Amino acid sequence: MDIALKLTSAPGSTNFRSGLMNDIETSLDRFKHRLKRVRVFIEDVNGPKGGDDKVVRFVAELRHMPEIVVCEQAGSVRKAVGSATKRVKRILAERVNHRGKQRIGRS
Repeated sequence: MDIALKLTSAPGSTNFRSGLMNDIETSLDRFKHRLKRVRVFIEDVNGPKGGDDKVVRFVAELRHMPEIVVCEQAGSVRKAVGSATKRVKRILAERVNHRGKQRIGRS
């Protein structure tokens, strides 16, 4: 699983970025054999004004299934990434279960 993280106008030290990458990789580890690439785009839409303005667009490219695109907005980058990751995990689990049920039904 290849993970690409792009921060646009949002703070991000090297340690912060690697921490986010590690959180995403750990959260999606169960599905790593189904994921080709994960791209995470992070933007602070209001700049230094504050508020719930950290926007995360999470694109998960899957093997043999349509990609998953999730957008989240929160007051912090970590919260937005965490929420987006949870949603992607839930959608992945639903798709994997659905595919499994289809295969069982075909036999």
